Amino acid sequence: MEKRSGKPENVVISLENILEEKPPVVEDEPKTMRALFVHFSWKCLKSLVFVGCVAFFFQQTAEFYFLYRTYPTATNIVVTYPKFLKTPAITICNRNLINRTAFCTQHPDQCTQPQNIERFCEKHPSICVGNISELTIPKLGYHTYENVLKTLLYQKSCTRIPV
Repeated sequence: MEKRSGKPENVVISLENILEEKPPVVEDEPKTMRALFVHFSWKCLKSLVFVGCVAFFFQQTAEFYFLYRTYPTATNIVVTYPKFLKTPAITICNRNLINRTAFCTQHPDQCTQPQNIERFCEKHPSICVGNISELTIPKLGYHTYENVLKTLLYQKSCTRIPV
């Protein structure tokens, strides 16, 4: 076995020796040209496949859009009112938790009579029971709203609130 030292043995490089050597590129030129041709062909094929897929996507999108616009959307709603209702078919929920008569008794300055009692009674026949000459309803306004909120906030029960 030969021992090698880290120093090169008499290596003399001259400019003439370098210029006399022929580069090995001439021998590999057909291989590199073929590699470039294959690489370019592969990129072209991938690009053509991509462009084809995008074109087909837009074609299908356009066909779907035209098909969608061909048939109009129509909604038919049929409301039926049966002649007889089974009990309990109707549930009445009164979200107004404040008793109108108790509120108007306690706060008469916040209540008023309807301007047109006949029209009011046509719209709300359940309120117009008994003597309608003394019928009062809460005024719509800031103070009534504030009192209603106070009553609702400080009451703990969820039943009808006697004011």
